[in-house]
Amino acid sequence: MGLFRSFSHSAPNRVLLSVFFGVLAGVIYALLIPLTLSGLHALPPSLSVIDEKTISVLGVAVSNYRLAFLFAMSIALILCFTSISEILLIHVGIDFARTLRKDIYHKISLLSIVDLERLGLARITTLLTTDVMQVIQGAKTIPTIVISMVTVMGMMFYLYVVNNEIVFFIMKAIAFGVLTYQIPIYFSRHYLVKTRNQVDELRNFNIALVRGAKELKLDRAKRGYFHQNILNAVEDNIARNEKKGQTILAIAVNYGDLLSFFVIGFTMFIFGNYHAITVQEQIAVIMTLLYITAPISVIINNVHNVTLAAISMKKIKEIISVMPAESTIGSDGTLMPWQEMTFSDVAYKYVAHDQDAVFSVGPVNFTLRRGELVYIVGGNGCGKSTLAKLITQHYLPSQGLITVDGQAVDDSNRDAVRQHIGCIYSDYHLFDSLLIASDKSGLEIDGYLKSLGLSHKVSIESGVFSTTSLSDGQRKRLALLTVLLDNKDIYLFDEWAADQDPEFKRIFYEKILPEMKQRGKTVVVITHDDHYFHLADRVFRMDSGMMTPLR
Repeated sequence: MGLFRSFSHSAPNRVLLSVFFGVLAGVIYALLIPLTLSGLHALPPSLSVIDEKTISVLGVAVSNYRLAFLFAMSIALILCFTSISEILLIHVGIDFARTLRKDIYHKISLLSIVDLERLGLARITTLLTTDVMQVIQGAKTIPTIVISMVTVMGMMFYLYVVNNEIVFFIMKAIAFGVLTYQIPIYFSRHYLVKTRNQVDELRNFNIALVRGAKELKLDRAKRGYFHQNILNAVEDNIARNEKKGQTILAIAVNYGDLLSFFVIGFTMFIFGNYHAITVQEQIAVIMTLLYITAPISVIINNVHNVTLAAISMKKIKEIISVMPAESTIGSDGTLMPWQEMTFSDVAYKYVAHDQDAVFSVGPVNFTLRRGELVYIVGGNGCGKSTLAKLITQHYLPSQGLITVDGQAVDDSNRDAVRQHIGCIYSDYHLFDSLLIASDKSGLEIDGYLKSLGLSHKVSIESGVFSTTSLSDGQRKRLALLTVLLDNKDIYLFDEWAADQDPEFKRIFYEKILPEMKQRGKTVVVITHDDHYFHLADRVFRMDSGMMTPLR
């Protein structure tokens, strides 16, 4: 089983021990029926009469004390072995979930930005939450299934000793039941897989519902269409498929639960007419079948969890298989102190799957020099943000060459180049801490907070922000503080000032940027604020993916 193989790979010794103790518990479970029947046969004719085999234990009369002691020890051992088995696997399950998520975290960090954008937030979130947890829930049922299977096999052996002819019939009946049980399971799995495949789509729409709330409130017709034709439609499809899958699964489970009673009825009313079987053997068979009804039900009922876990495990493997590590990760290239970064005939094309190129930038030719302030302007959709990701080495050129002081930027040194760049993108993310210890003094940090108008809103203790629940403009100012503390060589700001009031725009353009330039920083600013163009060393315009110098 792929699920068990993946699960046991994380801690093979503990899983083996868990299965071993589960097998022991199952064997002892199987011995309880013979012990029970032996105890019944050992009882005196009248329950009120105590024979010489009866002893008093703590004032309680116990018949056939040796058998009673063995029975009590069996119960104690079952409790001990099942607890050990389940506890071991619970710990393995927790460790497996942690390791699996960490592995996914690592693979996500190794993805190129292009691949990360292609996968999308919804698929990754579902992977880390729903899929991983369903795999763990399915894997945790393994000890219970093992114990139940060993119990059933042990009872089959006991029945073989009692009457070998009945055993062959029971085994045929179980085989028939298992095979016929798979038919509804197949159809149930089909619908449950369809349900799982739509969860990613639903999560995307959930994100849109929250992030697009302002837009939806402004247009009643669009809001109604989004709810009725998009969000609710997907919910209805998921509910429809899940109802079908769960309904078929419920019928299958109930069918499996009744298999033992079918065999009991056959034994009582039909089997004895064609095969020699004593009343005592019939009693033993019926008691045994009643006894194994529970473990058979456990096996059948847990098929649901195993089925969902297998679906999720397959989905995890599918997504991980399309998470190629970025070739630049792991390179040990270094970048010496530099003076200029040159873009020669650099172009980038975005190609959708199974479609022609839908957007392109370039070819562009320009040079960024150390200690230079460069503005890039242009309308929406002209390629400014794509160019920003080319400058910051997140998008690789489809053609052309990027060099640093004449040295080509390639997989061997691209990561080293990135370490010299600080950026605030238009879709930036603000972490709730500095992430690393800053070499800046507390007074310097307090000075930044004060100059950015945040000293009365935010404090920093041990590198952690007291809050990030701020206005859009304040959050961008806090993001600016973090990149300034990073002390990079190249800075890129994509529409940073768009959410700032006039005063902080003035501070940004007239104070912060010139100070960065004086410290030898190369600063690239994507902006629409044309009344500050005179402060730039050079200004470029982007139009339909092409860049031309304005001055």
